[in-house]
Amino acid sequence: MSLDGFVLMPNHLHGIIALNLADDLQVGDDLNNIPTRGISAIVAGFKAAVSAAAAKQVPSTISRPIWQRGFHDRIIRSEAELRRFRESIANNPAQWELDRYFGKEG
Repeated sequence: MSLDGFVLMPNHLHGIIALNLADDLQVGDDLNNIPTRGISAIVAGFKAAVSAAAAKQVPSTISRPIWQRGFHDRIIRSEAELRRFRESIANNPAQWELDRYFGKEG
């Protein structure tokens, strides 16, 4: 598993997680037999680790959740789609002022 690309925004995170399931697995291969629990466990572990670190740095975060429930995932099925997602992630900070939560606290 590796992190292909990511951007941390003030109120959300975008990232591409490459599962690296096999050396011969290529973008676009049939992934129907891959257990979906795998990505859920990865995201849950990440959220737990970040929450624990935040609680140490900012104790007031202990009493309230810092993550939304769940997450949005998508299987990237082609090299072209991978390029589009990488570009979208890289350009996301330039769109921050258009976010409906821009300038809002909490």
